[in-house]
Amino acid sequence: MVAYESLLERTAAILLEEAREVSDYLEQPASESWDDAGTPRRYTADFGALTALGIAYVEVKPRRLARRPGTMARHRAVREALHARGIGFVVWTEREMARPARAIALLLCAARRAERDRRA
Repeated sequence: MVAYESLLERTAAILLEEAREVSDYLEQPASESWDDAGTPRRYTADFGALTALGIAYVEVKPRRLARRPGTMARHRAVREALHARGIGFVVWTEREMARPARAIALLLCAARRAERDRRA
């Protein structure tokens, strides 16, 4: 089991641990750079997951925080930066994690899409 900073992250770790589609995962993978309107920033995901379809980073947030306009804009920018490197990105809230099969499907789709576009 990996370290976690909240009960939501604990739930995410359990989902990743139990998902047969996830080959391996780790908490807080290497930080990635992204551009915030000309200002360089660093981003560290809560989890990185390796699947047969590719790699995806997982950000775990309470829904009330994930839906804030500033947070959503930051997640979009991070998603684009990671996607350009062939890394998928998903945000899991308590809503996604309440349906584990859906959460894992979102992860797999993000990994597949980023890997496919990297190769194109």
